[in-house]
Amino acid sequence: MTRLKKTSTLQKFVSTQVLIYNHFNHQRHLEIRTRFRAMRNVSLVEWRQLIAV
Repeated sequence: MTRLKKTSTLQKFVSTQVLIYNHFNHQRHLEIRTRFRAMRNVSLVEWRQLIAV
């Protein structure tokens, strides 16, 4: 990660990064494999729709 000189820039970066991280963080160790795959696939479809804009 590059150094961010302003705290406001860092806050924007972290707020965006945490949204993306939470979108894909399904805590695999708490889910059965089939449910985990289903949730992951839904997340990937949503992500692809978002970045296609």
